[in-house]
Amino acid sequence: MGNRYSALRPRRLVSSRRSEAAAAMGEEEEEPGSYEAACSGDPELRTFDTELRRRASHAITAVASGVEVRSMSLGSLREVTGCLVDMNQEVVRVLLDCKRDVWRSPDLFDLVEDYFEKYQDALQGHKEVVSAMQVGTFIAIKDLDSIRAVVDHLEVQISSMVDCVEFAERDEETAKFVIEEVKKKLEVFMKSVDELGEQADRCSRDIRKARTVVLQRIIHHPSN
Repeated sequence: MGNRYSALRPRRLVSSRRSEAAAAMGEEEEEPGSYEAACSGDPELRTFDTELRRRASHAITAVASGVEVRSMSLGSLREVTGCLVDMNQEVVRVLLDCKRDVWRSPDLFDLVEDYFEKYQDALQGHKEVVSAMQVGTFIAIKDLDSIRAVVDHLEVQISSMVDCVEFAERDEETAKFVIEEVKKKLEVFMKSVDELGEQADRCSRDIRKARTVVLQRIIHHPSN
């Protein structure tokens, strides 16, 4: 990807063509076909547009797969934000390769300046999304640690009950006593199982909340 655009040279680019492309993008609402026409007339712009569309399609597919199951994993969110970051970096790379043409064209310079202003807002939005993902991940890890502690406690209780049964098999006189102890331990064990179920439910809810927070950050950010 980087090699594709690193071959660009400012001397190969014609300012008038870039100015026309910039004007076409700026007036896209009034003339929907202008941008497509500019892409048709400029092979380098057409290559960039193809790559941009490919990345956008990839991001939309990742979002759509989460919508189908009425949920979205943090992995899908990471993939979407990664696509957006890559697209922004690709735009910046092309602008740097064409910087001489940008300087010579007032219209194109204004367009680039506007892009970077919006890019700053988008970058702030990305930081907020990453922060929300970090908080959600931290909460999920803490919940999983709690579940691990309960599971370890269950293992100790199971081992204790097994020891009681083995002791009863050796000494029949104490069998009744051991059975009562096993019953007591079984009650504690069942309470621990219930606690484990509650911890698992809490972890699942926290993960869903974390995904919701991240989605809200993405959907409601002004740059979107």
